[in-house]
Amino acid sequence: MDMEMTTEERDSLLVRIINEHFSTQKNNQVYIPVEHLKAKGLDVSDNRNAFWRLKDKDVIKRYIHCWGFFE
Repeated sequence: MDMEMTTEERDSLLVRIINEHFSTQKNNQVYIPVEHLKAKGLDVSDNRNAFWRLKDKDVIKRYIHCWGFFE
């Protein structure tokens, strides 16, 4: 039985994912494949809501959610 993540846990997980990709890419524009987020346990609605909350808290400046071949 899977336990549902709290809002704070989702946001914290997303921040860790962003940090991991930022550390690897060493670029201020971080690209995270949606499939990577899904593999970590976040679904599409989690992603959007978590990104909005992080933007509102000034953790990130902006984000773009792209769909398509390179998703």
